[in-house]
Amino acid sequence: MCRIRARGQRHRNTYAYYCQRERLQGMLLTANGDNIMETQKQSAIDSPFSACGEYIEWGNDMRRKKSMWGGG
Repeated sequence: MCRIRARGQRHRNTYAYYCQRERLQGMLLTANGDNIMETQKQSAIDSPFSACGEYIEWGNDMRRKKSMWGGG
């Protein structure tokens, strides 16, 4: 999992991209991706050193807002 503390907006975007890429590769490699990815996602959110935690939380917020307004 991504555990690099990002400094500056450009670096944060780069690390967020690599974190997302890493998660997507993990999904491709696992047969039952939902359970395994949910565990990895929770670990990233809980870790105080994770550069991905903030990005994952932002994505979860966007999904919640989208579902509230009837988005797919």
